[in-house]
Amino acid sequence: MPSPPKIPSGPSNPNYPAREDQVQQLAEAILDYARMLQEHYCTVLPVTVRIGELVRRFDENRHDVIRALVVLKHQGHAMPRIPGVEWKLQSYDTPPHS
Repeated sequence: MPSPPKIPSGPSNPNYPAREDQVQQLAEAILDYARMLQEHYCTVLPVTVRIGELVRRFDENRHDVIRALVVLKHQGHAMPRIPGVEWKLQSYDTPPHS
């Protein structure tokens, strides 16, 4: 019996989760994106992003984007706004919200 094909990781296969270090890198990239949005809109207030927007922008699967947002939540930089749809993000440059 032939061995099953090797399943690649990353966005090409949404059923295969990213490693923890990849999730951490994605979390950092999402936070950089929040910082960019805050600069663009000249605000220190948290910015709201949609999960679908992050999936498309970073070419990642939904599960890994949510894992990265949870990492940011534990760091005090993200909070769900509409569960499963939108999150509020606060960059490192301003105090984390509670």
